[in-house]
Amino acid sequence: MDSLIEIQIRLYGMPEWEFELPITIPSIMLKGNSLQFHLQRVTEIIVALVGDGWDLENYLHKANCVLTKFTSRDTLIAELGALGIQSDEIQIYDFDRAEQVRLTL
Repeated sequence: MDSLIEIQIRLYGMPEWEFELPITIPSIMLKGNSLQFHLQRVTEIIVALVGDGWDLENYLHKANCVLTKFTSRDTLIAELGALGIQSDEIQIYDFDRAEQVRLTL
């Protein structure tokens, strides 16, 4: 049975969440590299999901990118696996089930 599925992808947190104190030049460089890699992967995931028919919401919610689609749980698992998206890269919510669904691919 199809239901509204929402995928949230963490973009980044507040600066005080991202940096460890004391802030040093090497720690800023390391965090910058980490954020660059993370945001590149987020871009790849968004492009793959939109290309697969997911709707990209036009807002940021709690520093997350939100995508929605009507689909079944079985189809969702197959789609994510085929797109190479790991379950630890996203958060999945099934609104018709009124619960957060965590999937292991």
